[in-house]
Amino acid sequence: MFVTERARRDLGWVVGLTGLFCWVYWPVLGGGQTFYYRDTMAYYYPQAILTSEAWRAGELPLWEPRIGMGYPYHADPHSMIAYPPALLFLMFPASAAYGAFVALHVWMAGVTMFGLLRHWRLAAPAAALGAYALMLSGFTVSSTSLTTLLRGLAWTPTVLWAFDRWLGGASRAALGGAALALALEGSGTDPNYVLFTWVLMTLLPWLRPQQGCRTIRAALTAAVAVGLMACLLLAYQYLPLGKLIADSTRTVAAATERGRFDIAPLNLYNLALRTPYPQPSAPEFSASFSGGQVPFFESLYFGLPVLALAVAACGRCRIPRSGLVSQGAIRSSCVWTLAAVAAWSLCLALGENLPVARWTMTLIPPLEFFRYPVKYFLMTTVTLSMLAGLGAQGLCTRRRDCLMLWKAGLITGFVFCLAAGLYACLEDTGFSRRFLSPEWSGTGGATDRLVQAVGACWLLQSIVGSAQVLSMCALTWGAARRFLTVRWAVAAGLLLITLDLGESTRRSLIVRPWHENEVRPEAAKLASNRESAPLPVRYVGYPRNEIPIGSGFTLVDSARVERALMEGLTGALFGCDSMLGLLSVRTGLENVLAVMMMQASGRPERDSIAARCGAELVLSAEGMGNVPGTTRVLGTDGPVVIRGLERVSPRVFLAARAEPMSDPSMQAVSAAILALPDRVYYQPAGPPPHGRLLQPSEIGESRLVSYRRNRLEVAFDLKGEGLLVLLEKYNSGWRGWVDGQERPVLKAGGVFRGIEVHEGERRLIMEYMPFELRLGGLISVGALLGLLGFLVGSIRRDPCSVVVGNHSKQS
Repeated sequence: MFVTERARRDLGWVVGLTGLFCWVYWPVLGGGQTFYYRDTMAYYYPQAILTSEAWRAGELPLWEPRIGMGYPYHADPHSMIAYPPALLFLMFPASAAYGAFVALHVWMAGVTMFGLLRHWRLAAPAAALGAYALMLSGFTVSSTSLTTLLRGLAWTPTVLWAFDRWLGGASRAALGGAALALALEGSGTDPNYVLFTWVLMTLLPWLRPQQGCRTIRAALTAAVAVGLMACLLLAYQYLPLGKLIADSTRTVAAATERGRFDIAPLNLYNLALRTPYPQPSAPEFSASFSGGQVPFFESLYFGLPVLALAVAACGRCRIPRSGLVSQGAIRSSCVWTLAAVAAWSLCLALGENLPVARWTMTLIPPLEFFRYPVKYFLMTTVTLSMLAGLGAQGLCTRRRDCLMLWKAGLITGFVFCLAAGLYACLEDTGFSRRFLSPEWSGTGGATDRLVQAVGACWLLQSIVGSAQVLSMCALTWGAARRFLTVRWAVAAGLLLITLDLGESTRRSLIVRPWHENEVRPEAAKLASNRESAPLPVRYVGYPRNEIPIGSGFTLVDSARVERALMEGLTGALFGCDSMLGLLSVRTGLENVLAVMMMQASGRPERDSIAARCGAELVLSAEGMGNVPGTTRVLGTDGPVVIRGLERVSPRVFLAARAEPMSDPSMQAVSAAILALPDRVYYQPAGPPPHGRLLQPSEIGESRLVSYRRNRLEVAFDLKGEGLLVLLEKYNSGWRGWVDGQERPVLKAGGVFRGIEVHEGERRLIMEYMPFELRLGGLISVGALLGLLGFLVGSIRRDPCSVVVGNHSKQS
């Protein structure tokens, strides 16, 4: 097969990019390490295990009883039930597969960004620099602990690349590819990141450097069509998710949590200088950030040279005097639009610190549903990487205006480093104390040593930043005086920048050995004696928020406690964790339990609520400031104490007395929970007088015969009429059959599931197959078949344009 010289050179750059990636991520790829920090062990790793377990069992993981008290798992985009890269978990051991899964997305983001910039006709070194900036930025390395962000970022350049090919003259097959890539992104990440990618795709007529062959009207129409097709392909995910959000407290949660994670203005220094202490094992880690609070992203680092290149890109926007944009010249709208998007998204990421976020949400009300404004930094990362590539292109082509702005950016960076270093020296401990949280604000030898260590590290980072700037200035001066050729100067600068970004990323990877993830927590060992029961053992974990983080209890200890509290028997979220609000989309039923637990007067009352909901174990950190429990101790796992609860409600039982409940208020639901299991209040299937007292004259045995994720079977015996109660969360997607006759599934105890049964009946079957999933699945299958037909028809109609893209018009 014929391969062009340019393709061979590009392949060499991709190999080099891959080599740098392997060097940076070698601890994960071949060093026996894997990710664990933050939400990794709380959500993403356990959910990946749950999905792979279901696939191995030949089941679709639609309902998961081990999350909360039952959860519509398929409705959560983090479940990845149809996300192709998640197949890695079927090929390798869990911890190794997770590390490879995360690293794959980092590599994918860099390679596809390189392809996009080369498609824009940037020189290979400039395109490589843009790819390095994206792949090794602080945002990307921070997202290894927040992989839903990383999954969104990895697909963004692919979507833009496919849509840009169509803008440049390729056939409509490129539009189908963009829709498919957008749908693949949505199958593994939250809808807001899909929206961010779609916004960038819609702005692409103004973002791309060259004038496209399509009109603006056609481009906008195509962007809407691509977005609609992606939504149709994702109907299997988005219709159930919409139902879940409609039943949730998402709007209230988003309003209260919007200011919880944003970028503190004082932390913007990290765009230019590294975080002094990237590892949470250091006591100084918390003190490295403004206010001493660990932000959503541990790193925002791009480095002064990359920022200077982004400034230099503004020099490429001059239009030739003829008014015509020649091939290879960058349009004036390109750089300014990129800069505007980067600035706007950065302002949104600052959240309540600026009014921009509030203005934007007023203009676009659906954005109210998105928590954590810091997530908008994804668009800043993508556009800054593009600007850096364009700035490098300006230097490669010896544009005088780019060179002037490059020098101005370097001078500004040097002044910034000099001012930061002088301030750290002159203010002594005052500068460092600005970054301390209240628990570090006391006096004493340990605090003084901490303050001095932080101040010394700040001074060191200022010196390192100054050295970077001076090195770039020396290369620029050498090229201007012809001591170095432009090619060698660019190569040396690219090498220094990539080594700086690579070393910053490598030291910021928060990893630990595989085997530590594979160790089963003590709760699993204690529950192993109960494995004969069809239902998984339920436990409740009390948070460690009362534990003071200090020199005797680092964030590593905190992560370990969190792991033991939030992990389950096989590395998944088990039990009544929903009582404590640990679900990303919490329904109103979980909110009732969360409020009850928070308003409880003490540990005994909390334990009583958990026992009434069927929890057998309670996990809590004791002896570190938390009040110890009073129930029997079954075992310990480091700082975590496992206790057994008393008077635990059976998971399946026939109610001795069941009364209709007409009041749906939170107070009534709370009272119904506290009345379990002696008395059950249920909501009838229809309005009064449908509800009636159900009180069997004699209650026999009720037991679970079988339990799978989406189907359960119960055998029972009674005389009279009664209510069979299952202490699992009520959801309208469940259907029930008693001896083959379908009956409505009722809400019992305000939260759980129940079904009316009569004398002589013996067997109950419940199945979970919600209407939203069935309808969404049909829509998705139809959309996929239509898209495949569209792609085949487009390729047959114009096969050449698919290959050569926007060069087909010229040929």
